[in-house]
Amino acid sequence: MNLDSLRTVLTEAAPTTTVWIDAGRGEENGDHEVQLRWQDLADRLRDAGAPDADIEALAAAATAPTGRPDPSSRVLAARNGRVVLDEVVAETPPDGIGQVAFDQLPDVEPLVAADRGQVGFVVARIDRTGADVDVFAALDEPAEASARVKGRTKHIHKFGGGGWAHLRFQHNTEEAWRKNAEDVASLVDEKAKEHGARLLVLAGEQRSRTFVVEALPPGYDVVEVEGDVRAAGASEEGLDTAVEQAVVERISQDVQDVLGRLRAAREPMHDGTETGTAAVDVERTVAAFQQGQVAVLLLDPPALRGRRLVVGPGAHDVALPGGPQTWQGDGVEVPADLALLRSAVLTDAEVQLVPDADQDVPDGAAALLRWGDAEPNPAALRDGAPLP
Repeated sequence: MNLDSLRTVLTEAAPTTTVWIDAGRGEENGDHEVQLRWQDLADRLRDAGAPDADIEALAAAATAPTGRPDPSSRVLAARNGRVVLDEVVAETPPDGIGQVAFDQLPDVEPLVAADRGQVGFVVARIDRTGADVDVFAALDEPAEASARVKGRTKHIHKFGGGGWAHLRFQHNTEEAWRKNAEDVASLVDEKAKEHGARLLVLAGEQRSRTFVVEALPPGYDVVEVEGDVRAAGASEEGLDTAVEQAVVERISQDVQDVLGRLRAAREPMHDGTETGTAAVDVERTVAAFQQGQVAVLLLDPPALRGRRLVVGPGAHDVALPGGPQTWQGDGVEVPADLALLRSAVLTDAEVQLVPDADQDVPDGAAALLRWGDAEPNPAALRDGAPLP
């Protein structure tokens, strides 16, 4: 999903009932199982103080089929007896039932986690005569687009004779094969750029793959899979495994890349008199959001769940409890991770979840900044002195 779709529900801080329910219907009595999960979650919501009007509004949506294959789950939020958020994701709650919350902001962390796991990719099943090309937005979704290259077939199979005719035929074969590969590369590049995908999975015999790779422009992550997967009845088990592994590795690499950028960006922070281009804890991250400096928010939600921040009406309005505010009037206390997610979404900052990154993000939150400060702003001060 696009996190921009969360702007509406995150802009206003108001009492909100949120539920994340496992919507899987794998068993024969799947509908009944979902009803039982919902009853459990509805009881938890009542215990949390959620209003009956919200619970009643959520009931029908929470138990409705998702229209997606298992595993799947649903994230829902209601305010004033009206459903304001309804999203289906592939990830499921750890306990197999669900999670609930009643607070001043919807708990959208499962949606952010699902979004970070959505790596778009292009799969090309290649042979000497062309390719079948499919574009995927995520592992758990059907192809967004499909296309085919049907190249030249004359002289495509090598000739077993000898002499000058043999050499000329071999040359023609090589040229036809290479031209088909160039057409495949052109289509793969076109579809990848059209859908914003950087990961390419090329399956086929080695020579065909090599010609395609040579014809591709630079800048792609390319994974090659051996095997004639275009043949009728060919097994795609190896291709499926390679795609899943490539996506998992890409997600892990994205996390490592942003942590590497954080390590490099925080180097100038040597004496507390300048912030460089990184905010390394919650206090500095809050200060950076107040100034509109945050380009990338690094977040470990479980590490922050015991903390609260204050939010105001505007996109940059986030503060420590009792700290400097960028708005007039009272604020609303909310969970710290949701306050920072709200600021990121409303200010068009990228969000990168960094689980188990205690060494680089020990406070549960950090940020890469659009620019540094020659001097700290008031929110980055404690008792009139820069934060240490």
